[in-house]
Amino acid sequence: MACSKEKGRQNYAQLIQIQDVAIERLGDVLKKYTNDQLMTIDQLLSKHKGTILESDVGKRSLSVLFPQGSTKTDLENWDITLYCCILTNCCILPSTLENDVNGIRITRNAIHHSPKAIVDDDDYTQFSGVFKTFIFNALNYINDETLKVNVNKQVEEAERLVSEQVVKAYERSHKLYLKDTTMAESLKENINAHSDDRFDKLESLFNKLSGEVKSQIKPPVLLLKMACSKEKGRQNYAQLIQIQDVAIERLG
Repeated sequence: MACSKEKGRQNYAQLIQIQDVAIERLGDVLKKYTNDQLMTIDQLLSKHKGTILESDVGKRSLSVLFPQGSTKTDLENWDITLYCCILTNCCILPSTLENDVNGIRITRNAIHHSPKAIVDDDDYTQFSGVFKTFIFNALNYINDETLKVNVNKQVEEAERLVSEQVVKAYERSHKLYLKDTTMAESLKENINAHSDDRFDKLESLFNKLSGEVKSQIKPPVLLLKMACSKEKGRQNYAQLIQIQDVAIERLG
């Protein structure tokens, strides 16, 4: 069913917000499954490492799934594609839930590969239905009444009218995704495979310089490796996106 451009933009923004709720439930399903199997998520990944690395998604996400040293994987770094890959290949879920996960993967691709950040009413009903069905079945699988109440509120909130500022942010994100997907995935593979080694070599070279020379330069590698709290890092990212938005407007 056709709808106005403004309605289509609203539909897209609300759909992405419902998708975000679904992504969180993917993580909850994974936690529930590993708990039932009396293992950690990292143990599950280690057990199925060979199968995971046979997939393109697994290869691209090597450093996310299997961090160096004793660091555990951080689910906050997982995206919807990675969740679907792991749940499909490493977990034995009820058939209904397994079908839901596959449906989410297909729906996500349809949304993000759309030429514009606009969704008509019929597609909104179909796509949001896929997410809501998964959320409903996931909550039944997890069987946590408190979580059900909270998640139902999240879904209701996600379907409320979205501000123009948020709509524009989703539109910019969508345009950048379409433009840079191929290059970004290629860069991600290269960075995941080589970044730590290159950072270490650059830092080693820097440390061999004289004190006088060191005082005159600050290699980006050292700035990138400077630690900060998780909350500070999230705030830095949000501020950086706002600065980027201003730069994009100036380019126009």
